[in-house]
Amino acid sequence: MFEKDDLHDALLHRICIDLSSRLVEIEMAYYASSDDRQRTPGVLRIEGVGSLSAILGLMSLDSHARFGNFVSWVPSAHGHGYLYLANGCIQVAYERYEIC
Repeated sequence: MFEKDDLHDALLHRICIDLSSRLVEIEMAYYASSDDRQRTPGVLRIEGVGSLSAILGLMSLDSHARFGNFVSWVPSAHGHGYLYLANGCIQVAYERYEIC
């Protein structure tokens, strides 16, 4: 079942971290619904970031880009999220997020 914020098979383009505003923006192209056949440009905007850890295999992410780099985005009600990638993971503690 497709979940709105799952982000499965999205393409990772850029990760921007603004330390002074505690903001992380992950630029991507994603499927907005399970019926879509083309990815839509978007941003996973994570605000009020308290901590962020990332392990990224950049060469593997690049070679897997045609299929999509994201495995899933798993946010929680407790303000912790995990972005699982084709070869890596980003863990973030936050106050709120949105996909725009």
